[in-house]
Amino acid sequence: LPTTTPEETPVTNVVNRQELPAYTIVAGSFAQRGNALRLLRRLRDAGYVDAYLIRPRRANELVKVAAFGSSDLSAVQAEKAKIQDVAGTEAWVLHASDI
Repeated sequence: LPTTTPEETPVTNVVNRQELPAYTIVAGSFAQRGNALRLLRRLRDAGYVDAYLIRPRRANELVKVAAFGSSDLSAVQAEKAKIQDVAGTEAWVLHASDI
């Protein structure tokens, strides 16, 4: 079977910042897109099929991997620990007003 590298993995969910929900869990931020794609695949494999990349605003900005978003802060906070376990990183909540 042919295999693909993270860089070859099709990414259909890349969003602009104005499309984000009120609260978004960011599972990781990466300078290299390939690293972001690896985390994205891990999240999707763990059931976060709607995980997506947040498009950087500037060339030197990190690519963020988002796993879950909602207008309900308590729902977002309830998912945060689960996402941290899958990602193996310290996830954080991005508020739409912070962008």
